[in-house]
Amino acid sequence: AGQRTQALAGLQAHGKPIWPPQAQGAGRPGPSRPGGHGELNGERSSGRIWYNHVKAFLKTKCQLVQTKTDPCVFTRKNIAGGAEAAVLLYVDDIAFLTGKPEHWKAFTKALSEYYSSGKNTINEGKDITYLGMEIHQDKGTIHLTQEKYLQKVIDEFKVEKTYDSPHDQTLFDLGDGEDALEGREKDEFRSRVMKIAYLAHRTRPDILLACNFLSTQIEHPTQKSLQDLDRVVGYLSRTRGRGLRYTKVEKPRVLFYTDAAYACHFDAKGHTGVVGGIGEDPGEQSWKQPGDTPKLNPVFFRSVKQKLVSRSSTESELIAVHDTYPKLHWVNDLVREMSNLEMAIPILYQDNISTIVSAAQGLQRFNKMSHVNMRYFAIKQEIDQERIRMPHMPSESMISDTLTKCSGPKHRILSQRDLYMNCTDEEARSRAEELHLTLEAPRSRTDKDSVMTRKRKR
Repeated sequence: AGQRTQALAGLQAHGKPIWPPQAQGAGRPGPSRPGGHGELNGERSSGRIWYNHVKAFLKTKCQLVQTKTDPCVFTRKNIAGGAEAAVLLYVDDIAFLTGKPEHWKAFTKALSEYYSSGKNTINEGKDITYLGMEIHQDKGTIHLTQEKYLQKVIDEFKVEKTYDSPHDQTLFDLGDGEDALEGREKDEFRSRVMKIAYLAHRTRPDILLACNFLSTQIEHPTQKSLQDLDRVVGYLSRTRGRGLRYTKVEKPRVLFYTDAAYACHFDAKGHTGVVGGIGEDPGEQSWKQPGDTPKLNPVFFRSVKQKLVSRSSTESELIAVHDTYPKLHWVNDLVREMSNLEMAIPILYQDNISTIVSAAQGLQRFNKMSHVNMRYFAIKQEIDQERIRMPHMPSESMISDTLTKCSGPKHRILSQRDLYMNCTDEEARSRAEELHLTLEAPRSRTDKDSVMTRKRKR
């Protein structure tokens, strides 16, 4: 936290040969270059060979250490154990982050020498792109958007009407089977859902609930499915400039918010919503007022239909917690390994007191909930070993609530969105103006509007 991203290097896969020529008649292709037109692209093991090649470059030439938590993250630390540089590897795209210009110069030099025969695209500065995301840095803030990609989606959909929210209260209702889409309409619907899913999973988690539900309608879409999809794109068109924002926190701690909706789908299955990230350590603060949610830099989102039919709201919440805590540990372990920070025990917030009490105490034999003992004891073990804390948070402050339900009031949907994306309307509009985007006049929310957002600013 607080380190400035000096640069980002996009490594196009046109490097040196990565395996020696084989003897004639060996049945293996000769030398080729990753990403070129050689035989490597058709090799079943080409992905592994390319990864090993880049890994060797990062570890030997750049003297980086591969993390144990994630094999695609590499770090470099000083003698005291503090982080000096970090590298994120995604196939043939490399993001290099450091607070020291000399490390950046050494890395780009090594890159040019090691892949001298290739075509390396390197960009740096306050405005860079990575994996289709625009990354803007200014005054201790990093803002991630996908406005170029979003513009293409809007142009393709030919948006005529815009909306303040990504869905209404009828999202989970199924359309009339007689209005089913067929042929070309069905194919276009499938393609467009996948296009907005790319946005939802990268920089726009505010459409994740709608996108997840629409993805379950791909095989049997109806006219209502198409209307829901049009509403999502209309909402994206109205909220240009919005994305994920990251700011420095003085005392970082891993914070996760887990919520679940009970029997909200037509087949009586529930829905899980999760928001997680690095936030300001709240200490032992108790949550008594809506809007007391601590500041959060978002890292992890999930909005997904549960695979099991639960028999109570407590069990539905338990399923959500049981599926979430491994992700919490992954984030916590990776941050510790990358930064060498001493952080307090990660927190997993819950708004269901019955789930918290049962998980802390464990269930007894012949209890009405004995059929889920295994999940309860798995969570109890995490609490007893002080690997997680699971305090109660009121539903009004549970920012993952709107990733599970489509029936909440609009002011809550928008206020919680501002919090888990760490981006207010004013900040989104400011970014949109920097990108010279055409915006509609803002619409006022209700008087109940942002108790949560105002408290966050204060």
